[in-house]
Order: sequence, then C-alpha cells, then structure tokens
Amino acid sequence: MQEDQRNSVNALLGNGLFGNGGSGGGLDLFKLLRALLRRAWAIVMVGVVFAAAGYFFAKASYVPIYTVSATIEFTSTKYIKVADATGKEELVTVVVPYENNDINRYSTLMKSDAMIYALADKLNNDYNVVELRNAVVLGETGVSGIFSLTVTNIYPEFCSRTMDAVLDVFPDYMRTSASTINVRLINYPSSPAISNSDNSVKIAFLAFMAGALLIALIVVLVEIFSDTIKDIDDIRNKTNVPIIGSIPYVGKSTGLINKKPLFTGGLLITDEDKVSFAFIECVKAIRTKLENLSANKGFKTFMVTSTYENEGKTTVAINIATSLAQKGKSVLLIDADLRKPAVLRTIGVKYDDKSGLIPIIKGESTYQESIKYVKSLGLFILPSGGITQKSSEVLDADKVRHVIEQARKEFDFIIIDTPPSRVVSDSMVMSSLADSLVFVIRKDHAKIADINETLEEIAGTNIDIAGAVFTMNDEESRGRILNKGGSGSRYYKRYYRYGGKYGYGDGKYGYGSGGSGYGSGSGGYGYGYGSGGYG
Repeated sequence: MQEDQRNSVNALLGNGLFGNGGSGGGLDLFKLLRALLRRAWAIVMVGVVFAAAGYFFAKASYVPIYTVSATIEFTSTKYIKVADATGKEELVTVVVPYENNDINRYSTLMKSDAMIYALADKLNNDYNVVELRNAVVLGETGVSGIFSLTVTNIYPEFCSRTMDAVLDVFPDYMRTSASTINVRLINYPSSPAISNSDNSVKIAFLAFMAGALLIALIVVLVEIFSDTIKDIDDIRNKTNVPIIGSIPYVGKSTGLINKKPLFTGGLLITDEDKVSFAFIECVKAIRTKLENLSANKGFKTFMVTSTYENEGKTTVAINIATSLAQKGKSVLLIDADLRKPAVLRTIGVKYDDKSGLIPIIKGESTYQESIKYVKSLGLFILPSGGITQKSSEVLDADKVRHVIEQARKEFDFIIIDTPPSRVVSDSMVMSSLADSLVFVIRKDHAKIADINETLEEIAGTNIDIAGAVFTMNDEESRGRILNKGGSGSRYYKRYYRYGGKYGYGDGKYGYGSGGSGYGSGSGGYGYGYGSGGYG
C-alpha cells in the first residue's frame, strides 16, 4: 500500500498539473483548446443571446439626463482709505475676488432649506424641494473665487427654469450670510444638453463577453472533471485496449438550434448517399485488422460489444460484416442482443419473430430456416427471432453453441452483435463462443472507470480482445489525418453525426436501431438455406 502511494505521488509530481497531451497525466491544454473549438458555436450563440438581452435591456432602461451649466464668481466689497493731493483721506469702495474657497460651506448654503424653499417659491412650487435639492450642484473650477453651477434632471425644461431661478435667488441669499459677498455671472447658462450617453452597444459587447466566457468556463470545467473518453489519445493513455479503428461523426445540422435529420434508416457503407467516403474507408481499415487476425491466428468468429448501449456497436457490427462480404467473404451476422435486438431495424428490414436464435432454442425453427440472406448487403443474417429478458440463460443453451459450431464450418467470418457488457452478462456468456472481441467506445459517453472495469471483466473470460473502435469521432470529420499507430483511418473535411436522436445507438435516425421497413429487391437464400431472403 505504501509503495502504491509513493508511486502515485511520484506520478503526480512527474506529470505536473499540465500534461503534454501524450503522457495521459495532468491537464492537457491542447485538449481544452480542442474542446473549446468544438463548442465554439455554443460559445458564440450564448454570447449573442447575452448581447441581445443586454442591448435591449440597456435600450429599454436608458433615460437621457439633461444638464444646464453656468459659471459664477464670488466677489467681496472692501473699503479702503485713499488720500488726495492735499492729504485728505476718504473711504473708497473696492470690489475684489473673494479669496475664501471653502466649497463645502457654499454647497451647504446652496442646498440649505432656506435656499431650496426660496427656490421653490420662485418656481411657483411646480417642483418639490427634494427634486430641487438633488438637481442643483455647486462645484469648484480650480480658480480662486470662481465656481461652476449645474442643474441636472431628466426634463430639459426643469433644468432651464431652475437655473434661471437659482441665478435670481442665490446672490441675495448669499448676502444674508455675508453682506460683503457678491455673486456675479461669468458664463451664461447653456442650453439643456444630454449628459449621459446611450451605452447600449458597450453593454451588449460586455454581455457578449460575459456569456461567451460563462460557456467557455463550463466547457473547460466539464472537460477537466468529466471522466469520459474524449479522443483516441484517451483510449491509448487511459485504457489497456489497443485501437483498431475510428468511425467519423456523421450527420448534418441546418442551424445552431434546430437539428434536422440528414437521412432516415441506418448508416450503412452500401449507401454512399448517406455516408461519406471517410466513413467507408474507416470501416475498411477495421476490416483489414480483423482479416489480419484471421490470417495470423485463424480467428473467424468476432463478437462486438460496448460498455453501455447507444455506443454504436450494432452499426459497427453490421458494417464490419458488410465490408467483409464486399471483399468476397461469406459472412454470417448474428443478432445476439436478445433484450434489444437492433440488426433488422438498422438495415431497414421488418421485424421477424419466426426465425432466429429464440425460435431455434424453442424448437420452433431450425438453423437452416432461420438464416436469411440480405441481397443488398451481400451477407447472411441470423436474427434474434424475438425478445426475452432471460437472454443469459437462452444464450448459454447448447443449441446456441451448436449454431456457432455449424456456422464455423460454413462461413468465412461470423460477426456477433451482443448486448452492452456493463448492462447485462450476455456478452460474457457469448465470449466462450467467439474467437475475438471488438470493443466499441463512443466519445464522451461511458466513464473511463466503467470502461476499464468492463474490459477487466472481459479479460477474465480469456477471450482475445481485437481492439477498440472509437465512434462519434468528430475530430475525424475536421480534416485531420491520424497516423500514430491507431486505426490508420483518414479524417476528411465533412461533418458527420452519430448518437442522440440521429446517429449512433438506438436513436430514431442513423446508427443503432433507427428506421424500419422492408429492403428493396428480391432476395434469396444462399448456401441452400431457407426459401427466401431479405431484400
């Protein structure tokens, strides 16, 4: 235990807070940047919403404030003795600048009750004394004896009338405080002018920045604290499973808010109108890996599973089988997800409960009768033949083992779509019947701890793990080329989508169990099985 603690501390000190993107330790700044770029549309959208809200709020709440200003001078009257030529003295009145600049004293006098009530009387009590007291301000100019006088209010007429009244009342009121003080107007009152600007644009900009930074902060926090697989490097650094492929994110959005389906039905490499060249090439890269395993180790039965549902395992299984069939291989695709069978719906074929694994086990159908040929895909399918909640017991039956053994004799490859390994134990039962396992990992879906625990449970069955297929990889659709030991698949500059309502998993459209309906064309069974087939 102490040794483990020392190793953990050393690892922490060695990696530091910020990782370099390749060691798997610390915080990867490049990943954070990529996460921000991926969510740039959301950051901008929220910023625009905040900006619009701030702009309209500022416009709605803006009230122009008017100001009338004037400049006044305080002077003082002094009496001095002046002698004439005969030496006779007399008193002479002299007006000099008032040298006392005690602005606090003058402001108090300006706002005193006596002054304000006199002002209200002058204005015929059209305005209340509180409004008048708040409107009139006496300020310094920096020049001895000279002061600024301003009247501020939301009504320009109030400002003009009050300024005229102040200039009429204030000089007489000041002389009641000091008889030698005079008030003289230097600059005449200005016309009412708006003193506060409309800051709607500035507020909108600040609101945009606040909204954008808020979403950016949320993205960064989610990226830091969410324990899910974000990219292929996470699979390399945080799991012990090798990577055999990466499938691009397929789909199309007609706007930032409203998402419209690009297509209906499943994503199949046979339909080039729905999938891209990149999608097809990625599947082919996975096929090549499995062909190499078959050639080197003699494997022909591959089961496909994932940690949880909606990770794209059914579409991965179907496309791997189809790609092998396109290569001229005889392929049997088995739908062993007996709780939520999705193969038939994904390829657009009507639900069939008369043929498949469950009818075989019940004795209601035979191996030969249940295997159907799908002409459009060029492969054979053994459907589930129904739904059961006792799937583990059903799959553990000897008849299922006999089905796999018989299929091994007649097909080059057998691809088995099994349930999610973390949800039910069905895949563990099937692991004893398969040669190797393909593990599907959807981006930002299952927690890394759950993925690793699932892989440990799978490893306990002693089945060979071919590797992981990384799905919903939006980086793969942004033009980057992956060359570092992974799937070898290319990234093309198109936008793809899996998951959710459209795409991977059990969504309404795209990967998984979306879509329904019959296939086109007239099918036929191959290898002497049955009397017909799916179109």
